[in-house]
Amino acid sequence: GDDWGTCINPMVVKMPSSLIVFVFAVVTVQLGFMNLILSTIVDSASAAREHDHQQRAKEKQKMERGRLEKLRSLFEQIDHNRNGCITIDELVDSFESETEVRDYLQGLNI
Repeated sequence: GDDWGTCINPMVVKMPSSLIVFVFAVVTVQLGFMNLILSTIVDSASAAREHDHQQRAKEKQKMERGRLEKLRSLFEQIDHNRNGCITIDELVDSFESETEVRDYLQGLNI
């Protein structure tokens, strides 16, 4: 096909004011296309951010469940008589005799 110069030159020569209308139309169309492209990019980035946020929340919940399970296991390990209560004697005894309990409690600065 022909380029824009070939098509518009005869019209601009006969009617110079038509150049303003033509330039305005071309600029408007270009801005519209750029806006369309930019909105697609922004929507894509927003969807990716939302997906990332959901993944982080799932990972955080999984880690929290793991920590609670570990803590529950340690409490069961500390409760020697299995009555559901931990006495200070059981706690001190477990701290002195079981390295896993000692390491966990020291990690908590206890």
